[in-house]
Amino acid sequence: MAYRCGRSAFTLVELLVVIAIIGLLIGLLLPAVQAAREAARRTQCQNNLKNQALAVLNFEQTKRFIPPGNMQRDGTGVSWMYQILPYMEQSQIYQQFNHRKPWNSPENLAGAKQRVSLFRCPNSLQDFDGDTDYTGINSTIIGWEPPSDMLDRGTLIDVTRELGPISLASITDGLSNTVGISEATDRQPDDGLWANGVSTLMHSGGGINSSWNGIYSFHPGGAMAARVDGSCTFLSTTIDETTLGALLTKSGHEPIAID
Repeated sequence: MAYRCGRSAFTLVELLVVIAIIGLLIGLLLPAVQAAREAARRTQCQNNLKNQALAVLNFEQTKRFIPPGNMQRDGTGVSWMYQILPYMEQSQIYQQFNHRKPWNSPENLAGAKQRVSLFRCPNSLQDFDGDTDYTGINSTIIGWEPPSDMLDRGTLIDVTRELGPISLASITDGLSNTVGISEATDRQPDDGLWANGVSTLMHSGGGINSSWNGIYSFHPGGAMAARVDGSCTFLSTTIDETTLGALLTKSGHEPIAID
């Protein structure tokens, strides 16, 4: 009885075709996977900002004023981020501080070096003790004209002898039209520490992601920000500078055209 022998292996041409098809599928799927990962990271960043913004509102409801960006008046130099810790379930870190002493005094360093996940963007590249990727907006140069006070244009302002804490009522542009917190990813340790009062920002002229000294992120196309009413928005790199300046000030009465 005769038997016909079948092929037991692929030919070289067939193997190359299969490899080419697999490579093509990977090429098609990889951008989708990367986009899904970036969407997840952006969502996490947005949640971080939302929690911070809600903590600011809860602080205001209790104290009747918005947490100062930096307490220069009492010499502690402590940031708004320290002040909202109890309102974002971080009381254990808050209690490590002597609030009558400067934020970087020896007895406060242990608390200041804590790494708080809600202050860290998942797209950040740097990671050091006390690191933060977010900032409070204390002012912007955009649209400023003398003799008005440049330091009193934002929401999380530095409290000095001349400037006291502000209330929600002073935000006459509207809470939904005013950005209080934004990304400032991977600032250097001298100005990128959450407990330090210089974790506030005066945004200079220029767009989003255009300067390390301004609103900056590693999200493609822009940066996340939180409005004072607790809602979040994505500030595109293509945003009009006048509109950006209007969003960063609390009482400029500028028209705003943004979703």
